[in-house]
Amino acid sequence: MSSKEVPFFHQLLFSRGHLSSGLSLVAIDFDKTYVNVHTLGRWSGSAESLAENVRPFFVSLIKQAVANKVVVAIVTSSMQVALITKVLSLSLGPSLSKKVIVKGMDDTWSVPLYQALDSTWQKVLQWRMKPTNNKKQGKIDHFISLAYTSFKSSSKPLRPQEVLYFDDDPVCVLAGRSNGFQAFQVRDNFNGLNTLNEYIESGELPDVVSVSNSKACSIM
Repeated sequence: MSSKEVPFFHQLLFSRGHLSSGLSLVAIDFDKTYVNVHTLGRWSGSAESLAENVRPFFVSLIKQAVANKVVVAIVTSSMQVALITKVLSLSLGPSLSKKVIVKGMDDTWSVPLYQALDSTWQKVLQWRMKPTNNKKQGKIDHFISLAYTSFKSSSKPLRPQEVLYFDDDPVCVLAGRSNGFQAFQVRDNFNGLNTLNEYIESGELPDVVSVSNSKACSIM
């Protein structure tokens, strides 16, 4: 995105409509979202070759979010956290990439105890623990952990409706929406600026389309 487009992007995301009110967290899936390919959690190529597949929209989104003191996180079921961190450094630059939280399946985090959460996220954890939601939970554990660790010392705790979330997997998107997130499905023809503009104009989140790889984001 050129420098001439940045002011418009800034206005679109942070100064108009629904997204201007209380946006506190931008969360982005990695496979088929931040990058337009699926690594299946076992990418054998270089970080440089994977970085060639980064979607420019998300680079611009992260730059604007960080500039506006909005927390940014990559939420992924991949265990290749070191690879993802390298891709972020290559695509965002070393300084900016260090401001992005990477929450993958690398055993560096856990879901906080129910008693440690505020009432809002206790409700989210209750939703996640319902047997009927066993196959619908998406990356909710990631978000519960983020809400606890990243906003614990903040005077303004994270509210689910303040989450702007992008993921290719319909299960993950629907799980987010079930808990109040502003969640968007990223497909091959995804145009981030148009999608957000349409949402701001209509006030309605776009439909979620089922795809065959929905197991990709399940937390085992």
